[in-house]
Amino acid sequence: MEIICNGEKKDLLVKVNNKEEEYINTMSIMYIKAEGHYTQVVTQDARFTERKTMTEWENELDEEGFFRTHKSFIVNLHHVRYSPAGKYILSNGEKIKVSKYKLNAFKKFYDDYVRRHLD
Repeated sequence: MEIICNGEKKDLLVKVNNKEEEYINTMSIMYIKAEGHYTQVVTQDARFTERKTMTEWENELDEEGFFRTHKSFIVNLHHVRYSPAGKYILSNGEKIKVSKYKLNAFKKFYDDYVRRHLD
């Protein structure tokens, strides 16, 4: 896995089903979910299977826009929407899994992220 910079956008080289290689833009990643010894990288258009730990993903992804909300879930804040009911959902309508132990840190991280990107 390597990150390739193209101007301001970062593309990530992901092995699809551990066979082919394909470039995807990190902004298109909605979330990464652990599933046994594999992880699912979910983008707006596709799902990719990668044999990589969540810790490895955390170390590779831009800390600015990604947050590990649960032991098996990393979310791209670019796709997070806050609902009036106090729930966090993704731009595609899926609910975000947030550990009760990480909820306060996530709220602060998300609020800071929104403030930085509204300026």
